[in-house]
Amino acid sequence: MTIKSVIFLFTLITGVSGIISCGSTAQVNQDHFKEIQTWVENKQFTIEHQWASSARNGQPINLIGNYNSIEVHNDSIMVDLPYYGVRNSGTSFTNNGGISINEAIKNYRAQVDETKQRIEIQFEGRQETEQLQFYLTIYGNGRVETRVNSNERSAISYQGNIEKLSTKNESN
Repeated sequence: MTIKSVIFLFTLITGVSGIISCGSTAQVNQDHFKEIQTWVENKQFTIEHQWASSARNGQPINLIGNYNSIEVHNDSIMVDLPYYGVRNSGTSFTNNGGISINEAIKNYRAQVDETKQRIEIQFEGRQETEQLQFYLTIYGNGRVETRVNSNERSAISYQGNIEKLSTKNESN
């Protein structure tokens, strides 16, 4: 066998295996996206963020090791997020500097874009006199971008991951 034949054969095998692996990765991503869609449709998911950035300075803040979550369970929402930003003067101030909500979910809307493998979710919440709007973009790989707007604070965004909300009766 000549060196040209060996190079041709190696190139052919490498190319074919690359095409096959890309196809299987696309299928895995498609399957994961379908799974995420089910969580969103059933309102059974949780999001944990690794990064936050305020609208004011935009510098990323590492949240790894700091508890934070958004949990959607049927028609209820539990939000526990740290807040880094500016409060508007003249507004009420709570002892909790973060964003903490545990209530029935309001104005929940989810829109699926299967072509882009993306889900856009919007909902509203209230913390005492503060009104909050949440905008979540969930990607097919499970990454999530969360943006929070408030009538009493500057906007803030978070980056993290979505998972299925586990129930107490569920075994791993």
